[in-house]
Formats: sequence, C-alpha cells, structure tokens
Amino acid sequence: MTQGAGRLQLPKNEVFVLRLSVLSTNVNREEAIARLWGRIHGKKDSPLATLYQSGGQLKWKCPVSDSGDSLFDAPVDVELCAGKICQNNWQTFDVVVNPLAYEQMFGWSSQNIAPNDPAKTKKGAIRVARQLSSAAWEISHLELLGLQTVWVGRIELLPQDTKPLIISPNVLTR
Repeated sequence: MTQGAGRLQLPKNEVFVLRLSVLSTNVNREEAIARLWGRIHGKKDSPLATLYQSGGQLKWKCPVSDSGDSLFDAPVDVELCAGKICQNNWQTFDVVVNPLAYEQMFGWSSQNIAPNDPAKTKKGAIRVARQLSSAAWEISHLELLGLQTVWVGRIELLPQDTKPLIISPNVLTR
C-alpha cells in the first residue's frame, strides 16, 4: 500500500489485465495517480495515458497528437471513465490492455466489453476504446505518482481472460 511514487514494469506485446485497488479520502479533489508509458512505431517512450481521480471518478486521459504518437487515432483527447468512486472505501478496478496490431484495446474491463472506436466518438467519455489498425503501440511501464488523497493498495498483472474480482468486505469492484 502506498501514496509514494514508484514504477511497475509491464509486459510488452502481450494482452493483460491491470488490476488496481485504490482508496480515496477526498473524491472531490482532482489528482493524477499514475502514468502509462509506452511507444508508438518504435519511437521513444512517452506518456500515453494518465490516470486521474476527477469529478468523483477514475479516468484515463489519453492525449491525441498530430505526430501520430498517441494511443488512439481520435479527433480529440480520449477520456475513459470507470464510474463513481466511493470515499474511504477500497475499490478494485480492472484495466484491459491489448497492444496487438488490428486488435488494440485499452480501458476499463468488464465481463461484457463493448469498446468504442475513438475516431468515431465525437463527444463524451467512454469506458474502453479500440483502434483496429496496424499502428503498433507498445506499453513499457506504469509510473505511480506522489499522491495526497489517494492510496494504491494492490496492483496485479493478470491474464486477459480474468473474470471480475469477487467482492470482499469493504472492497467494491467495477
């Protein structure tokens, strides 16, 4: 369990589920929690997505760049929302990461994933997004940032077919 900064190496060119357990002591405060680093088309590593606590939700904000080094091909920055978080309760969230060409998918996992194409999504937040192209992105690591109102309790790397976590006392899953 930490509020301190750290780094977690992630699998390259593999599909996986990243399970995060978080506790927020102030859900109304906007705070950056972690950055997902990777590379597009063999370029140098750069932040591809940032996980925020914002507006009572956990959100991945994925910036879009004209130079083609973005996680998604989209007209505007892509925001992926997990849903509401509860103050002073541990909650567990799953993120699906699929970097494989023509199958690329990133966002909040569930049993019934219905990803959106961010190139066709004009407005509003989405849960999980895909890019069906050969644009090969590669994930390298997750950087945990220094936190003030959020605690990160557990981080797990799991196989792609992982089922949602069975609810434990004082743990909510999304």
